[in-house]
Amino acid sequence: MADLLEGLLTVLLFAGLEVLGSALEGLGLVVDDAHAILAIQVADVGASILKLLFEGLDLLVLSLELRFLRLILLAEVGDIALKFIGRGDSTLKLDDGNFGSASNGDGGAGGRIGGSGSGGLSNGCDAHSGREHANE
Repeated sequence: MADLLEGLLTVLLFAGLEVLGSALEGLGLVVDDAHAILAIQVADVGASILKLLFEGLDLLVLSLELRFLRLILLAEVGDIALKFIGRGDSTLKLDDGNFGSASNGDGGAGGRIGGSGSGGLSNGCDAHSGREHANE
């Protein structure tokens, strides 16, 4: 009688596992060998595509870094050139436009054609220099 009871329990266990396996397969939670191979191949293709995408992104980042390094090099070369000609330490000033008077010290017109009495601004022609008289 014990063998009969043991056999009956074994049949019920196998039947229950078969029903459970069918339910899991119906829900798509069980993958057989053919589907597993296909799933692995799809995952490999997806991984390869992502790898190529990230390689392209890495190439883009490297090209941007190269452009920024070129800009830095250009700035450094410009800074060195300015120091070489003396502009880097402000020895060459742009606001030193005061050339003094045009006279050469003898009261004349310092190299102007016609000498000192040529009717220029220094002979009292009623002309005013500067911005304060521009609107008169």
